[in-house]
Parts: sequence; C-alpha cells; structure tokens
Amino acid sequence: MNIKEKSRYTVGSVSDIHTLNNIDSDMTPEFDILEVRLDGIDEEDLATVFNLCLRVKSWGVPLLITLRDISEGGIHKLSYEEREQRILQFAEVSSYLDVEIASFEAMSSTLRKVQESGVQLILSYHNFEKTDSIEFLETKYQQAINYGADITKFALMHQSVDDITTCSSFMRSVDTPLSVMGMGDLAPVSRVLYSQLGSVLNYGYLGNAPTAPGQWSAAQLKTAIANTQLIE
Repeated sequence: MNIKEKSRYTVGSVSDIHTLNNIDSDMTPEFDILEVRLDGIDEEDLATVFNLCLRVKSWGVPLLITLRDISEGGIHKLSYEEREQRILQFAEVSSYLDVEIASFEAMSSTLRKVQESGVQLILSYHNFEKTDSIEFLETKYQQAINYGADITKFALMHQSVDDITTCSSFMRSVDTPLSVMGMGDLAPVSRVLYSQLGSVLNYGYLGNAPTAPGQWSAAQLKTAIANTQLIE
C-alpha cells in the first residue's frame, strides 16, 4: 500500500507482545495498518513477534514497524546498532518503517537500504512538552524531505487551541504525505481535525492502553474519520 495524498488511514498501534498475540482476523475492520512498536519488545520475544507479524501480514494487513529512540518517547533504551538490527530483521514483513528525523544520519545506510527494498520511510518528530512554532515545523519537515522521507510525521503536545491553529496552518503549507497528531487533553479533537486536513496516518491504540497521551482507540478513530470529510 503506497500512501497517496488525500488518503486517510487508521493505524492500530501495539507496543507489547501480549496485545499483539490477542489480535485476530476479526479485528481487522478496526484499522487499516498495524503499527508494531518494536522499541517496546524485549529481545527474547523478537522471534515470536516476527511470527505474529507474519500472521497479521497473511490477513492482508500492512505492517508499520516503529523503532523509537527513548529521547522521543521510546519504550526501551536501544542503541543505534540494536535498532538497526531490528529494522533489518523485520524489513521483509514491513510496509512502513518509522524512525525519528534526528536519528536518520546515524542510521542512514540501513534506512536507505530498507527503503530501496520497497519499505516506505516515515521520518518523525515528537515533542511531549509543547507545540513548536510553524517555522520550526517547516524546518523539520524540509529536513525530512531532504533525507528522502516518503511520509513526514509530527506528534506534538497541545496546550491550547492556538496549537491546533499552528498545526492546521502548517499542514496547509505542505504538499507531500504528512501525518500530524496532537497529544494531551486536546488530542481527540485535533486528531479528527487533522485527518480532515489530510493527515494520511492517524493513530489509535489496540488493546487496553494508549501508546501516546490522549490517543483514541483505533476503532473509535476509524469510525470518526469515516464520518467526516476532507477539508479542501
């Protein structure tokens, strides 16, 4: 599945082996893409998780593999080398790979290799304290584009409606596939709005616990998106 402008996909996110193991084919209507947070998986569970990913892939569900650095919300502290090993190990089951913009240069050889194999590269930026200025977001976006990102993703803590205005204005200035989400108390309303403004990947959780502050469940988010239209 190649992401196109004006696509709006719901990503169901899991960060532990137990939730992943409990996903069955009857749940696939709840999400379009499954995100597996490999930064949340223990080393001894990787082989089992790989087989679980193969099972999900056999249902025709695209897999998004995320390896988040702890500085931007990663669950386990992993070195660049450990993250690269996991990226290569899971490349054959991945349709998408998400790492931070800030980590690209340190892992560029591996990321380009995986991207050349057909995996779409998501380069992301997270701020769990505030929403940055539109000028800062535009600079980070351009950096990601220069690195060759297929999709650029921003997850930002929202403290006020002004933060939603900032992100809305930023989204209207961008003409390549973009994923934007708010975190915190304003997260639910912001995530539906940003899907209307063209956010291509919209994240909700599977299981019992959100993987980011203020996240909807995937089923709730997919229903909300289905009941709204793109804002041109």
